[in-house]
Amino acid sequence: MVKKINAFRVEVPIALGNDFRIAKQILNDMIENKDFLNIEEKCNTYVKNGYTNVFPFNNRILLIDYAPYFNSNFKRSFKFQFMYSNTTLYGYCSG
Repeated sequence: MVKKINAFRVEVPIALGNDFRIAKQILNDMIENKDFLNIEEKCNTYVKNGYTNVFPFNNRILLIDYAPYFNSNFKRSFKFQFMYSNTTLYGYCSG
């Protein structure tokens, strides 16, 4: 038997909109700075929720959201990552 589901909804305990906002700002800063970017210099612009950490690792930018870890239903953090090239990134941002 096959059942087609036309509507589906799920709630996740993460602020994806916030992660996309941070990613967009970092990408804009990379375009503006071209060759290198120190993430720490704009940490207070990227992260304002007190839970998200941002750092470069192996040509990826990792955003780790620890807020869900403190939610009794989930007990784990979530990671959002995207790749970059042609720019040297360094620093660490803890929000």
